[in-house]
Amino acid sequence: GFSFATPAAKSAALSGLMTPLVRHTVQTAPLHLINARRPGSGKSLLADSCALIATGKTATIIDLADDDDEQEKRLLSVFMAGDLVINLDNVIKPLGGAHLCKALTAETFTGRILGLSKNATVPTTAAWFATGNNVAVKEDMTRRVVICLLDPQTEAPEKREYERNLFEWIPANRPALVMAALTALRAYVVAGKPK
Repeated sequence: GFSFATPAAKSAALSGLMTPLVRHTVQTAPLHLINARRPGSGKSLLADSCALIATGKTATIIDLADDDDEQEKRLLSVFMAGDLVINLDNVIKPLGGAHLCKALTAETFTGRILGLSKNATVPTTAAWFATGNNVAVKEDMTRRVVICLLDPQTEAPEKREYERNLFEWIPANRPALVMAALTALRAYVVAGKPK
């Protein structure tokens, strides 16, 4: 029931579905930005669907901080918690920043622990999503993001009805969904990882 704007957007969604399943096996992974032209397009539902398939629970939601020091603390806290799928939900400002770039490209993240005068270094093995309407990607972030554009082509996308309730259907069918995604990834490897 998702209204992908282009075939590339559908491919980006497939990448977003598969990445959390194998994130712990790769050094780094891009952030998947689920962008739309208007509210109610199913952005958060798509991010949560990817998380549900990979982990059995919805994505952890965090906000981007306005202050760099605060952003560093938020990112460190979420890495220390061990969350596997993180969603920067309802992004309203340009997506970027040095700490977020570092979190996406480094194998570890070092920062100051909230409330303490102590640093910690933790692995960055989370899969990242961001959702928003007409989100701009700035600076060096452009090479760290896969964009999935949704376009329901209706004036009231929030009134659409989906064929099934994914919050019920995915958990009920999760083993088969995980197996299908891992089979597709294995087929790619067996085929010699074509470009």
